[in-house]
Amino acid sequence: MQRIPALPQNLPQNELERLRVLEETELLDSGHEDEFDNLVRLASVICETPIALVTLVDSQRQWFKASIGMEVRETPREVAFCAHTIAQDDLMLVEDATRDTRFADNPLVTGDPGIRFYAGVPLELMDGVRLGSLCVIDRKPRVLSDAQIEALRLLAEQAVKQISMRRFQALWRRSAVQGKLIQEELRASQGLFHAFMDSSPFLALMKDAEGRIVYYNQRCADRFHISREEWLGKTDSELWPMKTAATLRANDLSVLRQWKMLTFDEEADPGEGGSSAHWRSYKFPFKDSHGQEYVAGLAVDIAAEKYAERQLQNSQRALEEANEKLRALAVTDGLTNLLNRRAFDAALEAELSTAIRYSRPLSLMIIDVDNFKSVNDTLGHDRGDLVLKSVAEIMKKSFRASDTVARFGGEEFSVLLPSTTRQAASEAAERLRLAVTDCGVDDRFITISIGVSTLVEAETWTKEEFIHRADSALYKAKCEGKNQVCLS
Repeated sequence: MQRIPALPQNLPQNELERLRVLEETELLDSGHEDEFDNLVRLASVICETPIALVTLVDSQRQWFKASIGMEVRETPREVAFCAHTIAQDDLMLVEDATRDTRFADNPLVTGDPGIRFYAGVPLELMDGVRLGSLCVIDRKPRVLSDAQIEALRLLAEQAVKQISMRRFQALWRRSAVQGKLIQEELRASQGLFHAFMDSSPFLALMKDAEGRIVYYNQRCADRFHISREEWLGKTDSELWPMKTAATLRANDLSVLRQWKMLTFDEEADPGEGGSSAHWRSYKFPFKDSHGQEYVAGLAVDIAAEKYAERQLQNSQRALEEANEKLRALAVTDGLTNLLNRRAFDAALEAELSTAIRYSRPLSLMIIDVDNFKSVNDTLGHDRGDLVLKSVAEIMKKSFRASDTVARFGGEEFSVLLPSTTRQAASEAAERLRLAVTDCGVDDRFITISIGVSTLVEAETWTKEEFIHRADSALYKAKCEGKNQVCLS
């Protein structure tokens, strides 16, 4: 019988608090959201793993808020890698689960999905509660680079900000519901009404149809440092600056005119010597036993929400900037800062389709640094890297903005030249060869061999055929002595 691995011996000390906060987010069993789905897509691309998840660890299960590469939405908590992750302060890394005694017999390792590699960052809110993780998974052992680990931590920070925002919004929705319930309680007896209002967490205030204050509760008096009678009979214009008073009166008139509860975000600034504050006011109309009309308002301090909104805006900007950097990392070769093979293949497919559709010439160069292995062997890999960087810099300066220059792999580079004939491509290749020949590293003579293929009108090659023709021309150049250009 297969052994089910146990959870960490000690659950988080704040487990009950953790589960309460998780419930407050209202994220469990919610639908897909782009904000979370985009994070796992980026994690999968950057870390080059087939599986990436945003997980939330419930009392008996781990549930996936966002996932790539997993068909199920949840797994039991007792087999969840992420149940171990939330017990840690930082990244949990398992390079080969079959060699880790905690997970070797785990059914997620021995069975589907066949986990071998796992890296997860705990999603820790500001109050120290860890709700789950952002993790990447592979079905083969592997390691992550320092840059990939840093990117994973950055994406986890963005997930935490999204979760915190959802929790904040859920709490405010509940406050709004409580405000409506308080409106119904106003029908209670006068004595009970005063006791209730003075004990309320809200600031409460009533005005007649002319805008004169007829009642406010003790919390309102305490907040503005006034007695229980000081504001009675006064209007907003007697208490606030002109602009603030006009806004408050307009809001009250809207409630009376529409005769229904309305919600306003209001700023009350008493001016010199006073304290400015932001409030969310739930205002509603009512009539007394004589038919006189009034406006009542229940207000909550939303300074924290305003601050959170600013923080969210800053976080969104930071996320956009981070996403832009991550997108650049996904298509850029880290050594030469040229496009990588993935980006080049995408550009080739697009340009090839355009060339065939509009019967335009399209040329492709594949470039190989001659005798590169001997450079690494005699001068070392640092000097080999310098050779590749030097060739890349020359290539950046040698081609048009419309051309696509990329590192093809190892010591090979590629250039895609739209609307370029065979003759023009041959001349451009020869110019590049001469430019590289003039460049040396540590007085070492550097040369390149170039294979060129050109798609002409009425031809319909596949991407693979196009690359094969250029590669064959490169092979010919290498066989005939190197340091030359050959055409297919």
